[in-house]
Amino acid sequence: MDSRFKFEFASLTLKTAQNSWDSCGTNGLPITPSCVALVGNFKALVANCKHPNLVEYLDCRRSKHDKVTLIYEHYNDPVDGNDDLIIEQMLSALHFLHYTVYCVHGNITPESIIFDGKNYKLCHWPLNCITEYGKLLDATALLPKDLRFLSPERIISLNETPSRKSDVWSLVLVLLSLKFKNIEIPENPAELAFCRNVDEVMSLLKLESLPSKWELLVKGALQPRIRKRLNVKDLMSSLGYKVPKFSTSMLDSLISYDKLVSTDSSDNKPLDIGEAYHLWCLLTSSLAESSSKEKSNIPILNFPSLVILDNSNNSTANNDSSTKIAYIPQHCLLPTDNLKSRLCSVNPKIFFPLIVTPGFESNSKNSSEAAHLPLIIKESDFEYQCERIVLYKHIIGGVPFMRQKLLEEAKKDITPYYRSRIWASILEVKWSVLMSYERIDKVTPTSTDRQINVDIPRCHQYNDLLASPQGHQKLKRILKAWLSINEPNYVYWQGLDSLAAPFVVLNFDNEAMAFACFDAFIHKYLRGFFNKDNSPTIQEYLALFSHLIAFHDPLLFNHLRQLGFTPELYAIPWFLTMFTHVLPLHKIVHVWDTLLLGSEPFPLFIGLAILLQLRDQLLGYTFNDCILIFSDLPEIDIERCVKDAIRLFCATPKSATTRGLVRLSDLREDICPRIELSELVSLTSTINSKKLFVVDGRNKEEVLQKGEIRNAIKVENVKDISGHHLMVVVNDMQIASQLVNENINRVCIVIITHCVPKELIA
Repeated sequence: MDSRFKFEFASLTLKTAQNSWDSCGTNGLPITPSCVALVGNFKALVANCKHPNLVEYLDCRRSKHDKVTLIYEHYNDPVDGNDDLIIEQMLSALHFLHYTVYCVHGNITPESIIFDGKNYKLCHWPLNCITEYGKLLDATALLPKDLRFLSPERIISLNETPSRKSDVWSLVLVLLSLKFKNIEIPENPAELAFCRNVDEVMSLLKLESLPSKWELLVKGALQPRIRKRLNVKDLMSSLGYKVPKFSTSMLDSLISYDKLVSTDSSDNKPLDIGEAYHLWCLLTSSLAESSSKEKSNIPILNFPSLVILDNSNNSTANNDSSTKIAYIPQHCLLPTDNLKSRLCSVNPKIFFPLIVTPGFESNSKNSSEAAHLPLIIKESDFEYQCERIVLYKHIIGGVPFMRQKLLEEAKKDITPYYRSRIWASILEVKWSVLMSYERIDKVTPTSTDRQINVDIPRCHQYNDLLASPQGHQKLKRILKAWLSINEPNYVYWQGLDSLAAPFVVLNFDNEAMAFACFDAFIHKYLRGFFNKDNSPTIQEYLALFSHLIAFHDPLLFNHLRQLGFTPELYAIPWFLTMFTHVLPLHKIVHVWDTLLLGSEPFPLFIGLAILLQLRDQLLGYTFNDCILIFSDLPEIDIERCVKDAIRLFCATPKSATTRGLVRLSDLREDICPRIELSELVSLTSTINSKKLFVVDGRNKEEVLQKGEIRNAIKVENVKDISGHHLMVVVNDMQIASQLVNENINRVCIVIITHCVPKELIA
């Protein structure tokens, strides 16, 4: 097998605590299932933690019977305990875990260390963190099956929460067992736990003479009394290793783009482990099917090495009857042969796209063919996604220099794997906003907290991330932060939570990025919507929407107007939440993939495209029927909706949907859009004169005074016109209204107050 794809995937399944579905919390809402909380913890605390000496955890999946499966990288290279590099790298991993991730491992055993051929990596590090020390597994403690390496304080009281110094004891004991094969670690861990000092520990382990480095390590870490035991910082200092002076997690999350590397480097891998896993998912029908091939152990080998008995003596102060232990299950390897063979069969040029070369095109014939397939098929096509992932990785690495290339590729489609970073690049998120997020007050109670607390538990709760406690907290912090920096200009309106939801889901492991994207999105597309008095803004937006309906489908417009079914009755939640209140998240991301590339008025065309999909039904409906259909929107073909929106946008004069050009009172009186005179001038040079008709509604005096328009037609000749692209009425809204009432489409009006431009003069 190709050495470029040297990796395996392992899975580990945890059985979470069962919650009664009819039980409720203090707020009266159902208690969040433990499995959902665990998934939220994983995505929030683990998914973005990357360190060369920590195993990368790739996914956390919820399945039936309250089970949660973790997937992570795995390697089968043997661990060499004689390599002194293992000491430095494992201490480095522990330091990062303790002082950057703020997480305690608590379960270090020899099985927790793997080797990828270059670096030693620490495994099982997030288990205590995501299970809340066993609480989500309905246990008081989560322990490895091999208890010999637990620290003395944990052996004495298994309910004791592991500490940083507990990890130091376990790690050094594991390193000793790998280095010195003749070491005798007692099968009963209590023997080490009751040693009084480090000399007794060394004597029990039969460690007589040690090299100076190992002696420093043992005497600093294997102190039975936790107060005398060194932490990982002091231990690294005593051994002469460099200790990071401060946490760089915030900077690392910002400077996340890979540095340019030579394509000739032997270490250069075409795909990172996360990208490979995403492609593996495309080839695998289900995780259960892959895991079913796991070989079962002999039943007796599944028993733990130590059994904890309940203490029936109630008079004992140390009664441990409440102890309930959960043990780390055996991992299973997932099949990767199919993935590796497919990667080897892919055109190698795909992995090194020449994106700055003029005329660069796809290197794969199959991928070019897949580009014309429906979106849902493209997103599941292995070779196409492989090419798109690699291409986007290189483009993102070159932003902002490659911004124009990014926009060009995003017009084709956006790969789900890099969607969060692509959105951030399109919205031009600034580092200063990301850095400022940490300084914003997100804790102080405000008058809007009560409404936020009511709205969040109802916001897309079918999504595991948003339904988790972590999701609720993140959404609340982001909303409070946004209000904090935008008050008093903007206030909280219902729907703001739904608007933030897609960014929270995509950036669940990067709260600052979710906030920055959310803020940029509102300022680009929802200017004025969240003002304290947003009525003028909404009325203007709905008036423009109404004009669009009349412009493109006057028959539908007249029918709805006759019923009295105006956009105020159904479209406000559409535009206030950019459709997140009426469409599920998996459809919203596809809508927004295109919406983000459009200008401020583009959401109007998304709304019109949705309306036109329901056209045939609406034309036969009564007022009550219309109310019912919009209260529970039918299934919408999103790909068709997006294509229709682009077509309608391109067929509409730009000034017809520009906000602020016409007074609100005039907008509400008009029934068709107004365009600017300058745009009419430009349209005469771009649209065939046989398809553009100007109906001059001015009287003779105005025509003589301000000039006659070339090829203008009279009102009485309008009925003879057909097949037009655009009909522009000059200065007479009554004529324009009459044309719309007669179901003539693409009618707009232009107001000429001065002389006719020379480009239009006959």
